Amino acid sequence: MADRAEEIFGLLEGAGLPADLRIRRSDTRVAAGAIAHGIDSRGRWHLLVPLGEDERGVEDASSRGVTLTTRRLVEGPGAMPTRYQDVVCELDHLHDLFAELTDEMIGRLAGSPTQPGFVCLTVLDRWRDLLSPSDSPLLGMDALAGLLAELHLMEQVAERDPDAAVRLWTGPDAARADFTGIGASVEVKSTSARERLQVEIHGVGQLEERPGTHLYLYIEQLERGDGDGDSVPDAVDRLLGVGADRHALLTRLASLGYRTADSAAYKRVRYGLRQRRIYLVNRPGFPRITHGSFADPKVLDHILRMRYTLDLTAVPGQSDTSQAIDDLLGKR
Repeated sequence: MADRAEEIFGLLEGAGLPADLRIRRSDTRVAAGAIAHGIDSRGRWHLLVPLGEDERGVEDASSRGVTLTTRRLVEGPGAMPTRYQDVVCELDHLHDLFAELTDEMIGRLAGSPTQPGFVCLTVLDRWRDLLSPSDSPLLGMDALAGLLAELHLMEQVAERDPDAAVRLWTGPDAARADFTGIGASVEVKSTSARERLQVEIHGVGQLEERPGTHLYLYIEQLERGDGDGDSVPDAVDRLLGVGADRHALLTRLASLGYRTADSAAYKRVRYGLRQRRIYLVNRPGFPRITHGSFADPKVLDHILRMRYTLDLTAVPGQSDTSQAIDDLLGKR
């Protein structure tokens, strides 16, 4: 696909609102003609997929903010009406998601140009959960800092293997570690402490490796910036730009309470990176508490909850994550 939907809709908006409907045809065709992007007099975005007279259109208004309907357009004096499957974004704040959704629709239609209405419905079904309303409050500063550190590590994985980057991110699935691969797991922490490198460890098992694998602890020391630094939406955009799975990434983000509809607010929360360190946890002498730390492991039957703060200020670590990423990807 030469152009992404976000860029095309931006061009259509830049020309002002039309009296009725302004369209721009794409290079992707289905059996009945070229697919088009459009904007109407109310500012709504449309994806228009031509339908043959014998092709079935789809009507669906059950998703929040995105509807499927059929319409006929007369394009030029004396022309016969053309029938379209019309995918419409009804809510402005869903534009980012709608652009991603329509990009996927076009990609699917390019490979399967028959039954376009069914293809559009299939893609919309994949995105319904992300389009559903959320009453959750915005993520707090600590949650955003922790999420940004995880996305930074995901970017480093994506440099090696974009397809694996989101798949290895298991933190949103409530797994033991934030990233889980064939030969290793990586737990990610962030801290805003200025003088010392301290992170909180949750429970006895958080720094315990799976049998036969390595466990790494990746830490970013972040500092809140005013207008400078990086933000979660910026990191998400970069990951999508290098080919990370869009639907999988946005779905995992949504499970953590992050919605792209709130990206304008999140862009104002920026962090500068003071330092990053990564440690091989299951090496002799690394400070941690595990089940093996207790002479009698049965004492843990009576401990319901444990948290402790790990101070690694004076513990040397590495800034190069390549060894950990190799292990995650099973390259060694």
